[in-house]
Amino acid sequence: MRPVTLARITSILRSEFKNDFDINSRRGKEIFKVLLTMGLATIGEDGVPKVTYDGWRFVKAYDEGRADVINSYLLRLKDYSEIYRLYVSGITSPSKLCMLTGLNQVAVDISLRLINELSALSCHDYDDFKAKLYPKFERLVYKKYKALSKKLRNKYVPLIELKREILKEMYLGENVFRRLLEAFVKRQGDKIILSQAPLIRSTSFQAVTLFNKAYVYIMMMG
Repeated sequence: MRPVTLARITSILRSEFKNDFDINSRRGKEIFKVLLTMGLATIGEDGVPKVTYDGWRFVKAYDEGRADVINSYLLRLKDYSEIYRLYVSGITSPSKLCMLTGLNQVAVDISLRLINELSALSCHDYDDFKAKLYPKFERLVYKKYKALSKKLRNKYVPLIELKREILKEMYLGENVFRRLLEAFVKRQGDKIILSQAPLIRSTSFQAVTLFNKAYVYIMMMG
């Protein structure tokens, strides 16, 4: 099956299977099978696809950023449920997920994309998978920051380098990484300094977006 996004699912449900959705096409049948499994759609007595009560609840949850509600429906998908259970336990490597579940790379990638999209959607600071992933992430931030600070002989460490080092050990989507790092910064309070500008004049530098602002360096006190 090709990737399907939460936005696409919501769009189909909201239009009540009209507009550009063709249930008789190969792609349409794939998506509708997913909606049936999640309990978001059904076939009426007249043979016409219909949105269920849960389907409208899904749409409302999407509009309100209720990642917890949406995740409860995603967990009805067997492949996603297996990947999610391992992911929140700290196993984020696609190759390890494939090996442990027996699923192919495509199936794993679809689930990881949904997890990343779920994180971007959430309006809650501590949703389920972030809360469970956070302890491992926090330990890794400290470890990588100290190593880079020592290597660079500077307490101001480029955020982009810190990000690269963390992602070498934890496979995280862009949104999941951002939300975890934002949670880390919030918890540290005034022990963390984020710099929006490079320390020296430069025509090229890379920034990391946190709290809707672009930051270049991070410094930890203590």
